[in-house]
Amino acid sequence: MADYDVGVIALAVPPATASVGTYVPAATVKNFGIHPADVSGLLRIYDLATGTLIATHSLASAAAIPAGDTAAVPSSSSWVITDADIGKTLSVVIYVTTPGDQYAPNNHLSATVTITAAPAPPAPPVTLHAAQHEHDGADAINVDGLAGELAQKQVPTAHASTHQFAGNDVLNVGGLAGVLSDPQPPAEHSNECHTPDFATATALASHIAGSPAHSAATNLEQTANKGAASGYAPLGADSRLPWANATTALLRFLGQHFVYVQDTLAAGAMVEVATIPFVSPPDAAALAALASVNFLFAAPIANPDVEAWIRVTDLAGPHDGNRAGFYLGTPATHRQHLTPIHFTMTSGSELSVSLVLRNASTEPCTYEFLGLLVLGVK
Repeated sequence: MADYDVGVIALAVPPATASVGTYVPAATVKNFGIHPADVSGLLRIYDLATGTLIATHSLASAAAIPAGDTAAVPSSSSWVITDADIGKTLSVVIYVTTPGDQYAPNNHLSATVTITAAPAPPAPPVTLHAAQHEHDGADAINVDGLAGELAQKQVPTAHASTHQFAGNDVLNVGGLAGVLSDPQPPAEHSNECHTPDFATATALASHIAGSPAHSAATNLEQTANKGAASGYAPLGADSRLPWANATTALLRFLGQHFVYVQDTLAAGAMVEVATIPFVSPPDAAALAALASVNFLFAAPIANPDVEAWIRVTDLAGPHDGNRAGFYLGTPATHRQHLTPIHFTMTSGSELSVSLVLRNASTEPCTYEFLGLLVLGVK
């Protein structure tokens, strides 16, 4: 790109077909350089048929043309077309330049104008000047109140109040999808809107009047036999069943040891395979422990002597001793036992329950420990 270079693009005035009248000849010029350019030049008019020079006009830009811009460069004088010129075809030769112009081939242009008897055109157009009416221009347009639609979308000003209650453009949310940010008073509706269904007034009245009756229409707790034998136990403040509120037999898990163990129990050996520490709950009528063990001899023996028992220890007092277990006393290769052991301890005692195995036989055996479980019984 040259520093200074202007080129003529077209004949701006008059048009290619011109009627009788007065014109101010002008050429459309583009600044191809990188600096603003003051444009000057000549516009010569010839009779194309005879080659006769009819008129010469000087061209000059009103102001420097910015780099890359296009502008109309008018003549300093008028051209009068008369009736004598009707039917002629004229040749218009244009030459433009700028100081320091570095590229000449685009400085020349030839165009033809045919003269017709059409009515005289309106006054010649003004020089292109849209920039004057744009933002920060010398004659910026104010579009307030104009009809029509602008080419570019406009950012709306804040106007929420116009769509709110008592505004001049209140929104109607009827039929809109979505959820409003504020809770809405529900309109009358059927159970089709509820999952699960709510009780209807008729069903509620029938339920309250049923036998046995509820304590009140606003308290739908069934009170008949509450806290009585064969009734149901009242819940505590935490919505759970307190141990003291149990009216019939109740089991409560106090501890468990469920880990599969497989090992060899040598002849004459004894082993403690599981221990569960816990505290006896208040008001417990009894405690129970259950164990599950498999014994397996490699071959049947005549006098198997294998025992498994539950040992209970009061950690806060003396050793409480062993509890009854089970005993293998008949020829066997494989036995499985799930034996309940029942015992009673003082409420709140710190206890320890263990499972003990002993092999008094003359042959080793394999044992499988499946689990030990302690329950409280009320």
